[in-house]
Amino acid sequence: SNMSETTQQKPVYNDITVLELKAFIGCLIMSGVRHDGHLNLDMMFDVKFGVLFYRCLFSHKRFEWIIRTLRFDIRGERDEQDRFAAFRMR
Repeated sequence: SNMSETTQQKPVYNDITVLELKAFIGCLIMSGVRHDGHLNLDMMFDVKFGVLFYRCLFSHKRFEWIIRTLRFDIRGERDEQDRFAAFRMR
């Protein structure tokens, strides 16, 4: 990893738990139900204009970390020629 040991120990960068994964997926579903997909993360987590639901589940930094790093496949095992390999079910 490119992060220092001190940075890795911060709660934002901890491994995701099953409970957090369920909450994260719930956040994504709720953002679809609320039609918040067009909002950027800053607006979703804004104290004045954002929705309390998102802030109750995650900090802005934690949500951003999860959405940037969560992967369901191994990039090295993808077919190089198939641009949609990350999304296909096998």
